[in-house]
This record gives sequence, C-alpha cells and structure tokens, in this order.
Amino acid sequence: MSLSCVALGLDHRHIYGMTDNMEKAGVKCLGFWTQGTPETLSGYTERFPDLPRFVRLEDALECGADLALVSAIPADRAQLTVAAMQHGMDVMSDKPGCTTLAQLGEIKSVVQETSRIWSVNFSERFETPVSTRASELVAAGAIGKVVQTVGLGPHRLNRTTRPDWFFQRERFGGILTDIASHQIDQFLHYTGSDTAQITRALAENTTKKAITWFSRFW
Repeated sequence: MSLSCVALGLDHRHIYGMTDNMEKAGVKCLGFWTQGTPETLSGYTERFPDLPRFVRLEDALECGADLALVSAIPADRAQLTVAAMQHGMDVMSDKPGCTTLAQLGEIKSVVQETSRIWSVNFSERFETPVSTRASELVAAGAIGKVVQTVGLGPHRLNRTTRPDWFFQRERFGGILTDIASHQIDQFLHYTGSDTAQITRALAENTTKKAITWFSRFW
C-alpha cells in the first residue's frame, strides 16, 4: 500500500530533509501549505518543483494524506499537529514539536482521542550519519552501557538568515526548548532511558559577555 504526505508550514529549513527523506522512502507528497512567504519557500519550491501549493489550510488538511510534515514556526506547530490528527493523519513534526506544557498536554489528549501517531524529527539523530553509526555501536555493546552523554551547542548564529520569529521567545520557545531538546533526545536514546529529570538549566547571552570582556581588555 502506497503512503502519502503533505507539508504544513515551511518556516524552518528542516522541512527540506523531512520531505526529501519521505520521498526517498517511497511516500508520495501531495503538496504543501505555508503561511505567507517564509525565507525557506524559494528553496523548497526549487527542490520540489512538482509539488502544488495549497492556498487554504483547510484544503491541505482534507487532501487525503496519511502523514503531515509540520515545520511551521515552533509556537504554531501544536495547533497544526492537532488539526492534522483530527483529520485522520499521523504527524511528524520538526523539533521542538511544541513550545509549552499546555500544548504538549493538548497533543497527548488528541493522540488518545484519535489513536494517531505523533513523532518529532530530531534531525541531529535521524539525519546525520555519525549519529546513526553511534546508535549501531551502542546497540552492539561496543562501548558498554552508556551512562553519560555530552552535547555542545548551539551552532552558528547565522544572524543574517534568521527570521525575526527566531529571536522572539514566545514564538520559538527559547533556546533550551529549541536546541537542548536535541541533547535530551540523544541522552534518552543512547542510554536507553524512558524518562529523565532535568536538575539544572542555564541560558545566557555569551556574545554580550565576550564583547564586554574584549572592550575591557583593549
């Protein structure tokens, strides 16, 4: 049986890999919907020129797809996820899958109501060869039982290519929600854990500290 998908929201570049990997797996993409003209739109249509754009979200939700790929602005992902599941679709969301505990609670409730699958694409684990190899080594017992992982981040700022919402905490969820979700996922995966407790978290602007230090030095 052939499967199909639809993309809902193109606001993050991860939608490129999500769509490409689905097509490589034999899933037929029926098209995409996105709000406005995000910076990623031109790159997406260049990579997938044959995919039609749904003008209305309602049309995308009712296109008959089996799976929704959600990569809208992080604060909007939960709403799209809920709508997709209520229209009979499973969902693969870009990380973070939601930005608040209230959103997470709503998603869990709809999963129970609809029996649909909600998954989050942690690209650092699912789309990088080094992570795949690490998973194989851990599964084979090559390094024994994993009791600790170390994650270093975030990556480059890329300020000139970042949309405004990326610097609005209420829209992207904050750096711990956005970036640290990768490290939490990796810790759970590589240690084989179902739960974990966060005992300390810190977010700070190291750029401002560096500028202050250099100005004093000179």
